[in-house]
Amino acid sequence: MYLWASRFKEFCRDAVIPPAMWRVLSNASRAVHADKRKADKNKSQYPYIWDGDDFELAHDLRYVAMPDAPVAMGITRARDTRAAIEVKRDVDIRVGPFPADTVAFTTAVAQARINLPYADLTVALDGTVVTQIKGPLIAENWNNVRVPVGDPAKVSTLRLSWSGERLYLSQPVPERNLAERDKRPNVIVLVLDSMVPETVGCLSGVSPEESFTPQIDRYFADGQLCTNAYSQSEYTMPSLATMMTGLYPIQHGVFTHDRCQRTIPPQIPTLAEFLQDAGYRTFAYSTGRRYVPPYGHYRGFERFHFHNQSLTDTTDTVVSRAIEFIETHKDSPTFCFLHIIDPHPPFALPTYFSELNAGASRWGDSRSLYGAFKLHRDSRERVADLREMERVMVRNLDFILGKLFGYLEYEGLDKTTDVMVLADHGREYMKGSPLLTRGLTRIPFLLAGPGVNAGVCDGFVEPPIDLYPTIAGMAGLEPPPHLSGRDALDPAGGCRTVGRSESLFRETGEIVLREDDRMYALRFQLDDLAGEGDFDAPVGEWLFRRDPTTKEEDMSENLLESEPETTARFREMVREHYEDMERHFSNDSIIAVTRDYPK
Repeated sequence: MYLWASRFKEFCRDAVIPPAMWRVLSNASRAVHADKRKADKNKSQYPYIWDGDDFELAHDLRYVAMPDAPVAMGITRARDTRAAIEVKRDVDIRVGPFPADTVAFTTAVAQARINLPYADLTVALDGTVVTQIKGPLIAENWNNVRVPVGDPAKVSTLRLSWSGERLYLSQPVPERNLAERDKRPNVIVLVLDSMVPETVGCLSGVSPEESFTPQIDRYFADGQLCTNAYSQSEYTMPSLATMMTGLYPIQHGVFTHDRCQRTIPPQIPTLAEFLQDAGYRTFAYSTGRRYVPPYGHYRGFERFHFHNQSLTDTTDTVVSRAIEFIETHKDSPTFCFLHIIDPHPPFALPTYFSELNAGASRWGDSRSLYGAFKLHRDSRERVADLREMERVMVRNLDFILGKLFGYLEYEGLDKTTDVMVLADHGREYMKGSPLLTRGLTRIPFLLAGPGVNAGVCDGFVEPPIDLYPTIAGMAGLEPPPHLSGRDALDPAGGCRTVGRSESLFRETGEIVLREDDRMYALRFQLDDLAGEGDFDAPVGEWLFRRDPTTKEEDMSENLLESEPETTARFREMVREHYEDMERHFSNDSIIAVTRDYPK
């Protein structure tokens, strides 16, 4: 029925309703549905509809104190979200103390009401004017301000004067004169959403002529390639929470995409906060609504850019912004975290290589194909169509990333920059039981830079949870004690003998353990509020053979009954995993939202 309705809609669009009228009706429909989604957002998937709304922060601003301080907010201007407070004209703001090596701090101001003329901003520290912005402020953007600091240990008085009403003041970021600067590499993390190793030339074993990722292959030729890497979750939000906290999903509590779901634990220092405290300038960019500031991902980032992919805002924009940030802060170590949605279906954007398959029969906009495919899970032909589009998207993404790699090499920054490529999860177009198959959880993990030795790691690696300790090791920093991952570059213990993946979604949980020659999966009932599972009455249980060389999993025969000792050993490992893991989450956000639900 859905397929016929979709075709009828396309027929009306193409042959019945004039184009101008179709655009009017489409815009009206989107407006109506947008209002309805906002009205129901407490019961819907909140990240998918966040579009830059202000939100209250879990923490006060650092280095800022003032009497009757307003609530700290996440404020977005020109898609750039920053932690900020609202200030009135000529109000004294106490700033500091800063780290001992601070020479200045940077902040930014934005108009609270963008439709009013504000002008002539004067910034004074302890009564001395340190900078001025003459003429009108940029209304719909952040206006950056640099303030020199004489005595970092002193609490100083900052005063802002301007012709206008209220302003937003962003959290001050110390500019530090690091003695260890030459030993601290820049760090760039590229999270390619839903990317699978089979599309990466240097991991798939194809010839250079057949590779869809020549730029990635070239840049990581002298880096470390991990061929046995698995994600800790099968979808985006738990996986990215794992990257930011260094915790398994059962520890950080981010289980679903729901509005009432927990944010990342506020008491756990995020990867960005950890690096910012070490003197890094931090920058994030997201092109997917599943990685957005309101869920705590703003923490530690000086700037967090977000926009949904569109015809005019593509990965080109992401890479250009990252290059701008690195170029601006060349004198400081920088941390850039880029979440790129391109490899994730449906594929609806134009690419530089869209003419590669111009002579073939194909779907024009894969959103129709993707929707129809969900009603035809056994359609091999539709899977083949999607994979062909996927390869074109990957080639386009690789071409754009070549601009970033080329910039690093041209400026000589490849010698002082560690670059990491990974995915949040894999992809399986035809899902079944168990859920966490090789296709859905096996991901690429590539590392290159001054702290990386060339080679291939064939042991089990868990990139999302290993990201935090690995970057700490690259930067020469002592990792915080809460981490559950490992430094993937540590020759003494970076690789594992067992790989873990888990899915914790409302009332159902599933965990998969992998060894060289076996894969074990257990599905169980889950109490998602307590983070506890019932392992005595499994919903499903599987034990399969696994090829150590090809990594293929043979699911044609369940070995539970024929290998009882192996099954018992895996069951005990599951119990130990969940019993030993400290839970860092609370249920306050869930209770606050669900309190007023209809009975």
